[in-house]
Amino acid sequence: MPIVTMDGRMDMHLPCVTSDNYHASYNAVRWLYDHGARKIGCVCGTTETFSETSYRYRAYSDCVKELGLEERLYKTNFKHGEE
Repeated sequence: MPIVTMDGRMDMHLPCVTSDNYHASYNAVRWLYDHGARKIGCVCGTTETFSETSYRYRAYSDCVKELGLEERLYKTNFKHGEE
């Protein structure tokens, strides 16, 4: 039976489909800014561990800093996998 994993490599011999969480989030913030938004927030769970969330948050943070905007982070009690 063919198996493909998504956003998490379980075994080096299984194909894995992933997304570029950093660039997707960066581009989303940039798009909002380019269309007039100036108060752009980020809602996420933990950013301290390696996860898709950490890439998304880092991109958000990098982009708002480059644009000279205030960072508006709203952390929740999500557990990894529940984001």
